[in-house]
Amino acid sequence: WHHELELPDKNITYKGVVFNEMKGVFSSPESILDRHLAHSLFPSTTYGFESGGDPEAITDLTYREFKNFHNKYYHPSNSRIFFYGDGDTLEYLNFLDNEYLKDFESIQIESAINTQRRFSKPKRKIIFYPVSKDESLDKKTFVIVGFKLDKSTNHEHCLAFNILSYLLLGTSASPLRKALLESELGSEVIGGGFDDNRFETTFAVGLKGTEANNEDEILELIFSTLKNLVDDGIEENMVRSAVNSIDFKLRESNFGGFPKGIVYNIQTLASWLYGSDPFMHLKYDKLMEKIKRKSKERYFENLIDKYLLNNNHQSVMIAKPKPDLEKKKDAKVRKNMRTLKASMSQSDIENLVQKTQQLQAMQIKPDSPEALEKLPSLDIQDIEVKSERFPMELKRESEPKILFHD
Repeated sequence: WHHELELPDKNITYKGVVFNEMKGVFSSPESILDRHLAHSLFPSTTYGFESGGDPEAITDLTYREFKNFHNKYYHPSNSRIFFYGDGDTLEYLNFLDNEYLKDFESIQIESAINTQRRFSKPKRKIIFYPVSKDESLDKKTFVIVGFKLDKSTNHEHCLAFNILSYLLLGTSASPLRKALLESELGSEVIGGGFDDNRFETTFAVGLKGTEANNEDEILELIFSTLKNLVDDGIEENMVRSAVNSIDFKLRESNFGGFPKGIVYNIQTLASWLYGSDPFMHLKYDKLMEKIKRKSKERYFENLIDKYLLNNNHQSVMIAKPKPDLEKKKDAKVRKNMRTLKASMSQSDIENLVQKTQQLQAMQIKPDSPEALEKLPSLDIQDIEVKSERFPMELKRESEPKILFHD
């Protein structure tokens, strides 16, 4: 981030790519709620802080602090390098070494994430998100409850809770989703269910488009629905369907258009970042068979009972709309900028104007032809006129014919 001043008689402003990006993120109530829930569940760990930077705190960060942090934690010694595909691994490693790694000395970096100590009792917090002055406040409240569960390095836990999350919330017939929507206490189910993108996993569920006075009823409905599933048992067909759905999804490896290599890389990080086997979450056959066997023995009911019904490490978050909240924050910034300008000498002001003009001139200056030529591009002549033909194996000649390509 940086200060900008276009003319001596104008007001100083904050500018910055990340600063503006995070202001956009913090204008979304869902994003605000998700972040505050993580901060509430993990107050003593790195997850208790805003990874992208809270716009109100970004401007307290000095360039020296930023640079020192980057030099330490964005060092190759703290990196994970991942290759995917049918390539020459030795060639890639030589390229990385010659063009990147050889310029750095190996250093010891302590970046391990500590576990969060379990709560002795649940938490509750009310937060506010901005809406315009004339916007209706009816049915604009969000109510959500989140739980800290186990470690993402516990593969069975992660796979089992992925299945359980799908069972509870994944379809319109899922019991928890169905109960929440049919209650008409809110407009949409939120929370996303199970999340293993941190060192310790979470489960979150709630409703948006509700009123603050519905909080107790929503929470009662969530916990009573879960308790009924434990007491009465989950329908066998529902369990089998959820297990088979996740099993099929894993075998199909259909990631909805995302490159497989990137998805597999993200999956490896769920254990690799925390000192465990990088390939843990890519191996699922034996574990899936184990879960299928155990699912007939109240396996998922026991998970609900242990992690959701008898778990004090939970946090209830209520997000309420507040008119002109953003305007009040902007007014505070403008006041700070006026105070800053009043403390500056005429020479400091002229220097800031000059730096601002130099930066703006550099930003609008077109790139040179030499620089543009360095960007890789695809020309029409690079595309084959004839479409590529893939080898097919005829598996069955009778109708319907089955053609197979590996």
